[in-house]
Amino acid sequence: MFTPVLRVRDVEQSLAFYTRVLGFQGEGGLPGLDGKTIFAEAWLGDARIMLARRAGESSLFPAACGVELYLTLPDTLEIQQFYAALKARQVSIVEDLHDELWGDRAFTIADPDGYRLIIAQPIRYAASVPLAQRHIA
Repeated sequence: MFTPVLRVRDVEQSLAFYTRVLGFQGEGGLPGLDGKTIFAEAWLGDARIMLARRAGESSLFPAACGVELYLTLPDTLEIQQFYAALKARQVSIVEDLHDELWGDRAFTIADPDGYRLIIAQPIRYAASVPLAQRHIA
C-alpha cells in the first residue's frame, strides 16, 4: 500500500474538506506545541491519505508540490452523482468529467492547498463502439 502525505497549511481545514465535502472518513488530533493539529488521516474505501502541517511558507514543502493523486471511487459511489454533488458544493473542478482511453471515467479537483485529485471510476465500453464515438452518458 502506498499512502501519500500532503503537507498543508491548516490540517483541520484540510481534514474538514476531505470529510465534509468529499465524504471521506477521518480522524486527527495530534496536537503540536501550539495546540493546533499537526497530523490527521482521511480515507475513502481503500484510499488513504495523511495530512501533515507544513512548517511555514519558507518550508521545504511549498503548496502543491507537483503531486497529483489518483483516487478510484469505491463501487458504493457513482461517479456522475459524486461529480454533481461536488460541483453543487462549489468544489474547484479543474478538469470536467470525461472518459479516459484506458477505460476510466474521471474528473479532477483542487483541494484548498492546490493539490490536484483525479477522481475516477472504471467503466465498460461495448466492444463494438469505436473510440471516437464514445461519450459520457
